[in-house]
Amino acid sequence: MLVAIPADGKDTGSRMAGRFARAPYFLIFNEEGNIVEAIDNTVANVAHGAGGNAVKLLADHGVDAVIVPQVGPNASTALKMAGISAYLSQDSLLSDIIQQYVQGSLEKINL
Repeated sequence: MLVAIPADGKDTGSRMAGRFARAPYFLIFNEEGNIVEAIDNTVANVAHGAGGNAVKLLADHGVDAVIVPQVGPNASTALKMAGISAYLSQDSLLSDIIQQYVQGSLEKINL
């Protein structure tokens, strides 16, 4: 199981980006909380369809779930169609968010 967080940086000391599809990076980790990779969000600056394009980018990297501060309607639809789960977090530090996911304390979003 791979999980992605929209991030302002490429390590666990970074903060979660405020917007899912427009985040500069995605940090991907496994269910044990180990970092698998950090990827550039190459679709962050598209004029239209950033949500769907971001979901496709993550699906292409094998992501099964995302953790977000919020999810818009287009991204929500794309996540649902891709079979990617979503969890809500209002914390900002990626290390804290990963720890909460591993502990099972994040709220699952009903897409």
